[in-house]
Amino acid sequence: MNDTDSDVLAITQLVNLYGLAVDSQRWKMFDRIFTADVDADYGATSHRTDREQLKADVVHVDGDRAYSVCNGGWRLVRGAADGDPRWDGTGWYDDTLMRTPGG
Repeated sequence: MNDTDSDVLAITQLVNLYGLAVDSQRWKMFDRIFTADVDADYGATSHRTDREQLKADVVHVDGDRAYSVCNGGWRLVRGAADGDPRWDGTGWYDDTLMRTPGG
């Protein structure tokens, strides 16, 4: 394996680790992904330059209230669509959750 192949493999593994950390909500994994002085720019919704703040801002619990931020992108293939069936999209959620007697 040459240096370029090794670099591609390392980058691919890092990107996959980020997806795993986010999907499994294992924020401590961010310590393996980002430097302490991370520059995580998610556009107008969120820009963090500190790893600890980035981890704290993903989900914050305060008593019976919790706050979470999620950014995502997708590509869907719609078989019933006219023309190009591919639909690329992005979105973000800035949620406030409240514990209730029902859960």
